[in-house]
Amino acid sequence: MLKKMCLTAVLIFAALLLSSCFEVTTEITLNKDGSGILLQKVMFSEMLISQMESMSGDMGMEGESSTNSMYDEDKLKAEASKYGEGIVFSSGSEISNGGKKGYEAYYNFSDIRNLRIGNDPSSVIDMGGDMNGGSEDLIKFDFKKGKTAHLTILMPEEEAEAPDASSSAPETMPNGKTTPDAEMDEASMAMMKQLFSGMKFSYKIKVEGTITETDADNADGSTVTIMEMDFDKIMENPEGFKNLENIQGENSDAAVKAMKDLEGVKIDLKDRITVKFK
Repeated sequence: MLKKMCLTAVLIFAALLLSSCFEVTTEITLNKDGSGILLQKVMFSEMLISQMESMSGDMGMEGESSTNSMYDEDKLKAEASKYGEGIVFSSGSEISNGGKKGYEAYYNFSDIRNLRIGNDPSSVIDMGGDMNGGSEDLIKFDFKKGKTAHLTILMPEEEAEAPDASSSAPETMPNGKTTPDAEMDEASMAMMKQLFSGMKFSYKIKVEGTITETDADNADGSTVTIMEMDFDKIMENPEGFKNLENIQGENSDAAVKAMKDLEGVKIDLKDRITVKFK
């Protein structure tokens, strides 16, 4: 199941950056023998670039690679191992589009079973700290060769949370609402739109050949989308605001499930996704 912690991390990250926006694209191209290419594409708004530079300066990291150049090949090569054993940096470049700047990096792998990908899109953004989470937060893969190749996508396991007796009954507020934010006013909606404007992220897998069988919720041609969120589209729907607001609260599971049906959202909530192709 797609973990709500991934969405929570995005919300916290966005809150720190206020009106800045970023895009993160993770795309895997998988061959029939289990080898393939991992693409990590990251785009930042000019405002976000400026804020990141300021934060690095405040942390005394002026000597580190500048986010102005965005693309640091030596660093990307050194970090290839975080994606798993035997993962090798292949190529990359600095890119710009629509007022945003960033980079794309390609990594080769000989066996997708060795590949590990963080389920938090902000983990690929260097903010001068450790945002990659632990090994339990990684998307992993199983694979079997054959006339028909068989891929299994394994989502991070979610620890069961003990029920909180104190939250069994909703608290009634003086205004009669069960929570202080039961309804979002126009000012809050305007702030949320500014906060998430231009934010996008996605995880996709493209297989060589044709998908013959899959239980994926979002499969199109030879591509399976594990997760995709376009916050501009989400913000067009008032329900999108409400569900974003509830992701970090007591109704987080229900909020994530409700978001599944919103325009601009593609989420597969299963613990494992199977894909057969030839």
